Amino acid sequence: MLEKALLLLLVFISCQADKKPDIARISIQAPTAEAEATYVWSLLGDVPFFEANGYDLSLPDHPLMDSLIARVKSNRLNSEDSLALMATMRDDIFDATDYQAGMDKVTEQMGHLNSMINRLDEAKRSWSFQHYETYQLAFTLYGPGGSYNPDAGSILLYTTPQGDFKSYNNPANTIIHEIVHIGIENSIIGPNEVPHPLKERLVDHIVLLRFGKELPTYRMQPMGDPELDQFFQDISALEDLPQTLQAYLTTAN
Repeated sequence: MLEKALLLLLVFISCQADKKPDIARISIQAPTAEAEATYVWSLLGDVPFFEANGYDLSLPDHPLMDSLIARVKSNRLNSEDSLALMATMRDDIFDATDYQAGMDKVTEQMGHLNSMINRLDEAKRSWSFQHYETYQLAFTLYGPGGSYNPDAGSILLYTTPQGDFKSYNNPANTIIHEIVHIGIENSIIGPNEVPHPLKERLVDHIVLLRFGKELPTYRMQPMGDPELDQFFQDISALEDLPQTLQAYLTTAN
C-alpha cells in the first residue's frame, strides 16, 4: 500500500514538473507623456475619418486643442504644432495617476482574458489567424475607444481617471475585439479590401459567435451591411472565414 502511494506521489510530482505555467497573454505598458502626445498628434491627422464614421473622439481638454483642430481643418498643421503639443502634454496635461483605475480593472480581468485568448489560438479553422504569445496593452485618455497594430501585436485602450471605458463597463469586450482585429487584418481584411464599416461588423460577428457567453454585454455596432448577418448564424461560419466572407461578397457585388 505504501509503495503504491509513493508511486502515485512520484507520478503527480512528475506531471506537475512537466506542466507548463500559464503564460500571461497581455503585458500592460505604463503610459507616458511622450506616448500620449504622439498618439494625440496622430488622432489630429485622422479627424476627418473619425467624423465621417461617426466616432466619438476624445481629445485633451486644453485651449491648445481648439487651435490645433482649426489648423487641421485648414490643412495648416506643421512641425511647430507637434512640438507645442508635446510640451503642453508634458508640462500641463499628463498625470500618470489618471490611468491607474483603468489599469487596475484590466488587471482584474487577466485570468478571463488569458482563457479567451488561448481559445482563439486553439480554435478550429482552415485559415491563418495572426496571434502573439503576448499582446502589448497601453492605455490612453484619448481617441475613439481602442486601436490596434497588427504588425506589433499591440493595443491601445481608452480609459478615464475614474476607470471607465468607452462603450462598455467591462474592458475585456474591447480588448478581445482588438485582438480579433489583429488576428484577421493581414489574412482576411487586407487581401479582400474590406471597408472599415464592414470590417467592424465582421469582427463583431466573430466575437459574438466565439465569446457570446463569456462576454454577455458585448453587442453589435451599428456599422456595416446587415446582409452580412445571414452568413454568420453559427460557429461553423468561422471554420473557413475566407469562404464565408466570399459568399457574402459574391451576393453583395
